[in-house]
Amino acid sequence: MRTKIALLSLILSAVAHGADIELGKSVISATGFETAQKDTVKNVSVVTAQEIEEKNYQSVTDVLKDIPSVNVIGDSSSPKIDMRGQGKDNADSNVQILIDGVTINTIDSSHGSTPLNTVAVENIERIEVIPGGGAILYGSGTRGGIINIITKTGAGYQGGSIGAEYTSYGTKKGNVSYGTTLGKLGVSVDYLDERYRGFRDEDESDNKNFQTTLNYDLAEDKKLTFKYLRFEEKGTYPTSLTRKQINEDREQSGYDSGILPSEKEIKKNEFSLKYEQKINDKIDFNILTSYHDMNMVTHEYKDMNQVMDMDDTRIAVKPKMRVKYRENDELIFGYDYVKAKLDRKSIGSMKISPTKTSYIKADSNLTKETNSLFVLNKNNFGKLEFTQGLRYEYAEYDLHRKYNNLLPLDETVSEDNFALELVTNYLYSDTGNIYARIERGFTSPKPTDLYDKVNNQYTLNNLKSEKYLTYEIGARDYIYDSLVGITGFYTTTEDEIYKDTQGLNFKFKNIGKTERYGVELSAEQYFDKLTLREGYSYIKTKIKETAPGESNTKGKEIGNVPNHKLSLSLDYKLNDKVSLSSTTVYSAKYYLNNSNTGGKQNSYTVTNVTINYYPMPTLKLYTGINNIFNEKYYDSVSMKGNEYMFDPAAERNFVFGFKYNF
Repeated sequence: MRTKIALLSLILSAVAHGADIELGKSVISATGFETAQKDTVKNVSVVTAQEIEEKNYQSVTDVLKDIPSVNVIGDSSSPKIDMRGQGKDNADSNVQILIDGVTINTIDSSHGSTPLNTVAVENIERIEVIPGGGAILYGSGTRGGIINIITKTGAGYQGGSIGAEYTSYGTKKGNVSYGTTLGKLGVSVDYLDERYRGFRDEDESDNKNFQTTLNYDLAEDKKLTFKYLRFEEKGTYPTSLTRKQINEDREQSGYDSGILPSEKEIKKNEFSLKYEQKINDKIDFNILTSYHDMNMVTHEYKDMNQVMDMDDTRIAVKPKMRVKYRENDELIFGYDYVKAKLDRKSIGSMKISPTKTSYIKADSNLTKETNSLFVLNKNNFGKLEFTQGLRYEYAEYDLHRKYNNLLPLDETVSEDNFALELVTNYLYSDTGNIYARIERGFTSPKPTDLYDKVNNQYTLNNLKSEKYLTYEIGARDYIYDSLVGITGFYTTTEDEIYKDTQGLNFKFKNIGKTERYGVELSAEQYFDKLTLREGYSYIKTKIKETAPGESNTKGKEIGNVPNHKLSLSLDYKLNDKVSLSSTTVYSAKYYLNNSNTGGKQNSYTVTNVTINYYPMPTLKLYTGINNIFNEKYYDSVSMKGNEYMFDPAAERNFVFGFKYNF
């Protein structure tokens, strides 16, 4: 509590004494077209390449951990990104994560999470975070919000950089980038090689990341951008620890003597081609096509001896147009086609009892194909803006599942949904606005949600799409030269999807009704040599109604959702050669599961500090201390039967590196 009070006091004092706010940031996630941040209705968080470099973040996960509206659950190998209280089980389905506008969420979240850290932070232009909503532009699964990672294009750039980094756990990273402009063609190439070594034993991997971008100006108002990303990872990862193991050694892998660590190998290719044209002063058009393929092979050794080979592919075509009419009115409309496919093969064995072993041979071939139409209209009447949005989405599923020699599942089903949004925005001054928003959105099931497994038999269930209704009010303005944003929201969801697992059996069900509400506060100030950023998020959740026959969670909070999160960031430029950055994040306690049994995950406060030294304009040397006060906390805590299982987070550690521009 003292930590919360201290951080809130710093926020309030900074709000009262800031100066010279800069609002040069722009976003594209709010409308699908590049828009100045000050002209967006929602309170969007934007982390720029400059901020990423000043703080020397090591991964996308590290960036998101510092944002108050984002809750990162789990360790670095498979983090789940949550916003607005979706919880550990539903975060992957209700927070859309995009790279350059291309969704990267997998269609199977039961065997891992969205591969977030496949983008090197050195290649990121900015990260846009929009808490809550976005169903009109992005369709299913945006109840929690949207995170769009925008990579660098290389257009208009001549030169390159080399860099290297070393951490106290033994991670070694080297990267090189080069960009040039040849007439109308901009080219950039980036390569990163990382030998990652984590805090715990067996937490290690070898990663390679390659990205190239071609940006071609076809004419003054026509542009073509091609991007290719290749990511490879091969490594081992630790398992959760019992309380006894935690007391013995927090750094151990959790594997007993003679048991090999679990292995994982990922190969990912992602292509995108975007055509943009400004037809005239009133009409803009773009079309984004993309292809994504990720192959992941895992070998589990502890609880089972199993090899799983999973291939996740996605093809998307997304044209859209913006038409400006009258003086300040505009209409945005478009069409989305997405075909996602999962091929997964598993073979292995599991020890059921000292005398009984279950053998596994399973094949899955699952497809989800969606077609969507959307329209977003904005009208201006003096200081009042009115926005109306509508989306229709039709999804068709092909489900093919085999398990050992039992009767296979072979079904085709379909779902159709619609989303609706109404916004009123009052521009009461040149710098301030207040808005109210209502959104009716949906989350259609993933293919893996549509069947149950009971006694080794797969049967089609009658799972419904989730349907949510969000009420939101927000404001943004200068207060004593400090930019302040505040948002309050209330969301109710009908038929929320959850998985009921009992041993080797599982069923997917719809919870009757849930609610989430909270407040998000942000502020930032730019002094002569000092930049301050503050944020606070409060979230409360409740399961209002349960499915027939299910009553143990009624009235309970959704697990893995901290009620409070605070962040304070400080960047100070001592002189032309030395700068200092620090970030402190506080996360409150939370329940471990939806039944609110087994206690809570403890609260924690983590402070990271980094120092940058520029001996010459083209060379940066840096060092940092992560978790400077050596807080002992956990990336996640879970229950296995009646026993706590812990994933300990990294203790105090150091990083050293350099970057040379040429």
